[in-house]
Amino acid sequence: MFKYLHVLLGQSLKGFATVLGVNRTKMDNAIGSNIVEPGMDGSNIKIQYDTYELSALDIDDVIKLGNKLPKGARIIQIIVHNDALGGSTTMDIGDGEDDDRYDTAIDTSGGGVTFCDNIAGRGYEIGTVALDDQIQATLEGAAGTGTLKIAILYAHA
Repeated sequence: MFKYLHVLLGQSLKGFATVLGVNRTKMDNAIGSNIVEPGMDGSNIKIQYDTYELSALDIDDVIKLGNKLPKGARIIQIIVHNDALGGSTTMDIGDGEDDDRYDTAIDTSGGGVTFCDNIAGRGYEIGTVALDDQIQATLEGAAGTGTLKIAILYAHA
C-alpha cells in the first residue's frame, strides 16, 4: 500500500534515517559488557499504591509512601492524586536521598492529578545511592489538610 507513497508525495524515501536507541543497539550487539541492564527489558511491571490523610501537616513534613522498593527496580512513573490541600501548598516527590527526584513543587492548592515529570527520575534505578528506596512526599509552601494518593509504577526482574 505504501510502496508508491513517495511518488504521490513527490518525495524520495531514500533520505530517511533509521537509528537505534541505546538498548536496541545493545540487543543487536550483545557481547561482553554490552548487554541490556536488568529492569530495562523483559521485566515485570509492578505497582505500589498508598493513601495518606493530611491533618494540618506543617511545611517540610515528610510522608513516606508505599513499601521500600527493591534494589534494581526502575521507576517508570509516579502518579499523585490530591484534594485541595490548602492555599499556597505545594509538594515535592522524592526519596530519602533526594527529596524532589521525581517532581518539584507540585501545586496542591487545588485538587488534581500529577504525572511526576522530572527527567532524572524516569528510569531511575533504585539502589544507586543509599536511602533512595523509600518514596516520600514533602509538604511545601503552607500547612495542608486533605487526601493524598500515590501510585508508583516500576519495573523489576
